[in-house]
Amino acid sequence: MEQLLIAKNILQHRQQAEVTQEQLAHILGVTKAAVSKWETGQSLPDILILPKLATYFNVTIDDLLGYSRQLNHQQIQNVYKALAEQFATGEIDEALNKSSHYVKEYYHCYPLIVKICGLYLNHLELIVDVDVKQKVLKDIIHLCNHVTKHCDKLSLLQEAKLLLSLTYLFNQQPQLALEHIGEEQTLIIPETSLRAQCYATLGKEAQAQKTLQVGLYQTTLNLMQMLIDYLSLQFNNKEQFEETYKRACAVSDAFNLAKLHPTTHVRLHYVGALGYAQFQQHDIALSLLKRYVKDIKENLFPLQLKGDAYFTQITSWFEEVNISLDPPRDPSVVKQSLIQSLLHPAFQALHSYADFTQLQHDLNKLSIV
Repeated sequence: MEQLLIAKNILQHRQQAEVTQEQLAHILGVTKAAVSKWETGQSLPDILILPKLATYFNVTIDDLLGYSRQLNHQQIQNVYKALAEQFATGEIDEALNKSSHYVKEYYHCYPLIVKICGLYLNHLELIVDVDVKQKVLKDIIHLCNHVTKHCDKLSLLQEAKLLLSLTYLFNQQPQLALEHIGEEQTLIIPETSLRAQCYATLGKEAQAQKTLQVGLYQTTLNLMQMLIDYLSLQFNNKEQFEETYKRACAVSDAFNLAKLHPTTHVRLHYVGALGYAQFQQHDIALSLLKRYVKDIKENLFPLQLKGDAYFTQITSWFEEVNISLDPPRDPSVVKQSLIQSLLHPAFQALHSYADFTQLQHDLNKLSIV
């Protein structure tokens, strides 16, 4: 129990109720001096007074005391996994109701709230009812704003801001998304390199190497994300498209992303296939889809974050910063989205190809174990 937090809450609620210390003291049957001491943290209300205070202010005793229930990292991961499984098995209403229950019970457990927002975004495609989907989007916005207003942990603030921007973008409100992430293209400060140099100067070479490994890993994935996004914007510029695809493939091959991060690797070839389909080069599009499906069959499952022979310290870093190794969506949901990916209108001209039909068959028969 935080005495100063109780003091702050009593003062805040009294001011919101627009009563003086003397008036509150009269209502509770105590002295004005007693109320003053509560608000300055010099003493605490008697336990028998707490229900009267809470009732008068129309709040719970937990709220009055500043008490909020919290879950640890593993408990949050368990909650997320259970809810994701409900979404995957089609129990959409049950998953949403259970999520709402967790939000109400652990409203000030900000890591959980951020995780619930991510859960909603990762499974929006499974919500068929338009009104329900809009309500979920509004809930994400409300919860992200709640976190950004009250949480003081930088990583959670950044994640909540990102989720909020993604939600606005999904909801066809790109200007609002820009307002939250900022429109100015600022200079990237090489903090990771500077941090590693500090460790090296202090004689902490192992820490310097780990810092740079983590930085390289994140920078590589961020670079690939930007390259793929840039590639998708070049469907009207074949020369730039082909150059971007070539460079992205070089980065992916250099860091063995087919094994290290297959989700990114297969997405590259999928967007490549979309582009060549737009350019009416159906044979190339089909060859890239074959590579797409081949890499999915060989490398994508089981879905799990991992390091490799080069990034040897990534897995331990995942644990340190509480990044789950398990996927954000159930494998069955991922498989269904992969099957749907071949139904993109850009591939309509490929439907008459026997090889394309075989690719659809292969994805339907895909083992996700």
